[in-house]
Amino acid sequence: MASNCAKFESSLQVVQSADSAQVVDLVVFVGQESANSYSTKIQIDLPNVIRAIKFESKLEEQEQFRFLAGMALRIGDTVILQADGPLTAKILPCMTLFQTDLTLNVLSLTPYRISSQVTLESDKQLLAFVVKSQREPVFVLEWNSTAVIARKSISIKVLVPSVANLNTDIAISPEIIHVCFNNLILPLNPLPRRIKCFVDANLMTRHVTGRLFWDADVDVNKSVSAEVFVEGDAVHPRRIALHGGVTYLGQTYHYKTKVTIAEPKDKLQGGNDFTLEVTTPSHSSFVLETSYKVDHHETATKVYSTVMYTSTQNEKYRLTNFFGLETGEEPHGCKVDSEVILSTPTVKDARVQARFKYHSHPFHRNMNAQISLSASPDGKPLGIQVTVLQSDTLSSGSCKILEKDPIMVYEWRLVVYPSGGIKTFEVGADVSAVIVLMKEIRCAILQEGDVLVKERTPKRSIFRYRFDNPTPSSYSILIETPSRKIQGKAKVSDSESGLRLSSDEDSSHAKYELIYTSRGIDSGKYKSRWEWHIDHPELTKPVLIDLEYTVGNNTLNGTIELDIFPEEDKITGTLTSMHLTNASIETQVSITSQVLKTSPKLIFIAANAPGVVAYDITFWESPSLPPSLKIAYKYHKAHYNEATFAFTVLTETDMIFEMVGLAKNEETSTCDGVKISATVHSPTLGKYLLDSKLCNSAFAGMTIARDGSEFKYSASLGLQNSNNVEISLTEGTTEREEVEPIALARMRLVNPSMLRAEAAYEKERLDTLWSDIEASEVIKNIISWAKALDKDILRDFSAGRKSGVLTFIDEGGQELREIWHQVIYDDFFPKYEELQYMLTSWVTDKAHRLSKYTWAHLAQLQHHYSTIFGNMAKRTHQELRSINNLLKGALIEIERLMKTGRFPGVIVEIIKEVKTSEIFSIVEAEVDAILEGYPEEYEAVKQVVDRIMTVLEQDTDKLRERIMKIPAVRRITNWILKESIMDHFKISKEIDKIISDYLEESLFLSVKPGANHVMLHVPVAPPAPCLFQALWTLLKNPFGTLDSALVSSDSYTPRPLDDAIWAYYTLFPKDVTSLLPPYPRTAMVIGGTEILTFDGLVVRVPGSPCKVLLTAHGSSTLMMAHTEPLAPPQLELKIASTTVIITPDSRILVDGRMISGPEESIGDVKVQLTPVGVKVTIPSLVVGVSKPPGVIAVEVSGWTFGHTAGLLGTYDGEIGTDRFLPNGSEANSAFQLASAWQEDKQCHTPSLPSLDPRAVPMSRILRCRTLVGGRATCNALVRPEAFVRMCHTARDVCAVAKAYRTICSHKGVEELIPTAC
Repeated sequence: MASNCAKFESSLQVVQSADSAQVVDLVVFVGQESANSYSTKIQIDLPNVIRAIKFESKLEEQEQFRFLAGMALRIGDTVILQADGPLTAKILPCMTLFQTDLTLNVLSLTPYRISSQVTLESDKQLLAFVVKSQREPVFVLEWNSTAVIARKSISIKVLVPSVANLNTDIAISPEIIHVCFNNLILPLNPLPRRIKCFVDANLMTRHVTGRLFWDADVDVNKSVSAEVFVEGDAVHPRRIALHGGVTYLGQTYHYKTKVTIAEPKDKLQGGNDFTLEVTTPSHSSFVLETSYKVDHHETATKVYSTVMYTSTQNEKYRLTNFFGLETGEEPHGCKVDSEVILSTPTVKDARVQARFKYHSHPFHRNMNAQISLSASPDGKPLGIQVTVLQSDTLSSGSCKILEKDPIMVYEWRLVVYPSGGIKTFEVGADVSAVIVLMKEIRCAILQEGDVLVKERTPKRSIFRYRFDNPTPSSYSILIETPSRKIQGKAKVSDSESGLRLSSDEDSSHAKYELIYTSRGIDSGKYKSRWEWHIDHPELTKPVLIDLEYTVGNNTLNGTIELDIFPEEDKITGTLTSMHLTNASIETQVSITSQVLKTSPKLIFIAANAPGVVAYDITFWESPSLPPSLKIAYKYHKAHYNEATFAFTVLTETDMIFEMVGLAKNEETSTCDGVKISATVHSPTLGKYLLDSKLCNSAFAGMTIARDGSEFKYSASLGLQNSNNVEISLTEGTTEREEVEPIALARMRLVNPSMLRAEAAYEKERLDTLWSDIEASEVIKNIISWAKALDKDILRDFSAGRKSGVLTFIDEGGQELREIWHQVIYDDFFPKYEELQYMLTSWVTDKAHRLSKYTWAHLAQLQHHYSTIFGNMAKRTHQELRSINNLLKGALIEIERLMKTGRFPGVIVEIIKEVKTSEIFSIVEAEVDAILEGYPEEYEAVKQVVDRIMTVLEQDTDKLRERIMKIPAVRRITNWILKESIMDHFKISKEIDKIISDYLEESLFLSVKPGANHVMLHVPVAPPAPCLFQALWTLLKNPFGTLDSALVSSDSYTPRPLDDAIWAYYTLFPKDVTSLLPPYPRTAMVIGGTEILTFDGLVVRVPGSPCKVLLTAHGSSTLMMAHTEPLAPPQLELKIASTTVIITPDSRILVDGRMISGPEESIGDVKVQLTPVGVKVTIPSLVVGVSKPPGVIAVEVSGWTFGHTAGLLGTYDGEIGTDRFLPNGSEANSAFQLASAWQEDKQCHTPSLPSLDPRAVPMSRILRCRTLVGGRATCNALVRPEAFVRMCHTARDVCAVAKAYRTICSHKGVEELIPTAC
């Protein structure tokens, strides 16, 4: 190694002692080769790992300000990157010149020549950048600006030969501005298109002319020209008049425009007017007039707007709108009134009126909305009322048509018990009333006249469902259609249970009843009885099915009786059960009757031992014949975490079904339950593989695939982990994890603040799958076997001996068909056809077409960009294959190091070689000799070092383990090991997913290819831990949902755009010095009470006459005190022997002397007075106060990091330390924090009034969100949440808006559209 003032040179070689083979060769040279030459050389060679890598660069000064530059990067003999050429750099007080002419060669491909020039002079600016291939330019950008006295000219040229040649010339003088565009589109195309435009603006006469040619080389008549005259009123500067003409294809249209604008300071007051009159070439005219007026008071805002249009046929159209918002004294209470009136030549004063009221109380919330529709002033208006009432145990709502007797459209009611559980749930709708609403809306939109009065009071067509749970053991349901009612009642208890279904139809006394009773008859014995009663008008007598049995002493005996025939013939049977062993039981059922050909018998054997459960069912048509059906099931738990099972179904001749599988406990983040893997075999259908899950919270999922087939189908149903509710059917392949939904309905809480609703439907694929299931041979075999069994057992009956059950089945089937016909064809279809007619009107049809086109276009856009980036990845993979392999090997070694903590073998061998070398032995002996001379010091240092190394090693291991537990790190490392990091196909898939996620985040509505898969994101505020709490939050607080939507949307900018804005303003700040560390930090004081610390803590302190320390650094202190009630605070800044006071009226006193000039410096203090505020600068601290007073901004240098104290915090990057008191303890309240930082501890600090965040009026919430959260460009740099919270409690919302605007301005972001403050 050698170095001096002019150069630095170093080399390192590592060889193996055994064979002198070179392991590592590193050479570094940086310095001056000669008086005018500078160079850099870096070479690294690892012969056993990669080829040698060489980097060389050289800069040689040929003459003053002129240099010859060159650089090259090689891997082995392959040149990866090479650039060389002359360079000129001249920086003088009157001129700056930078010029290059470089030849660039990448991967020995086609070389490019890059020329650039930047010239900056007082009267001339030139920027030129040219990229040329061997034959022609590839890209040209030129900017040339010259100024002569008061005249300035600008020339801009952009050339991309295959795309466009764009030229722009601008000439600016005090009187005239001239702009000329000359653009050639697709210049290499056989039919290029030239677009020209000329614009002249005379600033003295207020006259503007312009002309545009869109095919100048072919037809100069294809043009449009315009002329504008601007007239102003000196008395009323907010009134502007424009007039002139537009000529299109030889036809001239004359226009007149008048605009009246409200005063800028009264954006929430006053009105604006706009009038446009256009005269066509045929001397006919049309007129458009608009007016807009706003009246704003403390609790009410009213907006009036009118749009009038007069056509060339003198037909007049008028649209009048009124909107009023009034907030009440109750928190979150408001009232909204709105009215829209439309007049056309055919319809006069079609009117829509709406009134909305919302009240929120601690124990209940109610919402009431009334809408009135009228297609004409002579017609009777249709009134609609929507009401919603909510409390902790009740939620109800209704929609009614307001007639003399109100007509119910729909209603719902939910009552829950305080301890949980549903007590009553009822929902109903009148389809006829819905039809009336749809007709009225259609008439209003399409101007078809009024709905007839008789149609507004139609025959009611009610569909209703009701569920009641009045006691823990009783339930009832009611299902009502226009033609019938069905009631059901159930009772469940230990001794008696029952179920009863009945029809309330007048002509029917049909009922169906099931009763179960159980009672003890002796010690250890219980007698139970099941009764089924069926009563129907078509039956000559009720049908009775009776089962009675006694259980006790390890036996079960009972009888079965079926009274289902009109005569006295009955079917009777016996039921006998006995224990075969201690762990098994056999149950035998025998049936006899005169109506049966045989006496069937069934034997059921069950075994239950530790870890083993088995069932065996055998059925005989006759005791003398072989078994007709056998069903066997066995479950064996061989391990505490898993079990095997088998299930078989056999007939007398064939095996119908066989299933063998394994069940294991599943404990993952998505499922806590059982996972089942099974093989299903059927002689007819073949072999299938089945995977299913049964999870807690009532979720089931199943995947099935035929053995040898590439396709698999999955179905899911239920509630998963309290955060996902879904029912889905998907299709995929066995080789890929991705699946395509066939039918899907899912609602998932993605995170505590975001809810996602997802739906998909593929009708053709679902119909095909259902047809395959219906054609299943297994189902056909089961039906065939059941028919044969019925034929063999039952005798041939005459018509007179037909059983009551068969009669009931026939009549029941006929009755079901009649019910279906009444409900579907009489009740539903007529209403559905009316709804279908209205829903297929041109309005909805256009909306459907537009949405379908938009979704398909988004899917196409995603595919387009994924293809482009995929091709780029493929090209990169081909060009940089050797570097890819090197990078892949390095990443694999790093990944192994992260997992095992061990260095690669090559490094370990090098370390061993170094330790055994002669040089290492000599150095080690010298060090040992030195340490022997200082044994005590050596031991002390050794213990300290050992302890440090032990702790460091433990921390490193913990850090490595934590890093490897991060899901993203695991995915990346696994991907590196399993997949090629430059496999262009997989990169294309990743890019496609990234673009899909970008579109999903950019739009709250995400669309998948095919336009049949839709996802909707709904923000949740406050955050909810589970799905049902999130739904309940959205339901009971709709205004909170609106507010959280404004928060989550970040003022309609997606996260990628936020990141781009952050990168732009961070990398290209307003002041270039902001790029250099250390970085400053700003704190805010708003209204003297609302404080935002340097680290982002929001604190509300009382307005105190006592001096309170805001911040201190070294000998500099900044104090604040409220010297006058209800006035802005006074600031006192001290540095060394200088005291600066900023009074409440923004006057500045330095050591008692008033500062009056715009800028003045006194020692280390610099004072600036501007129209917008005052600014005081001292070393490491800047204090700014806005005018009118209300916002104080304190900016500290990054050099003060961790060295400040006071109410504005410690500026150490930790928000928690901003609550610390001077003694180091943490404050319990804002009052204690403010009192602790007082200069005079005896001074009395007033109390801080408490404020409930829930008591913030809705008008204040919405206004704060508009003024602060709506600054989309700045939201990416400065998060608005803290300022929104301050806005909720501040006395002046405009002061908070100014504070946010100030801190954004420090970041270089200026608002484009001024706020109302």
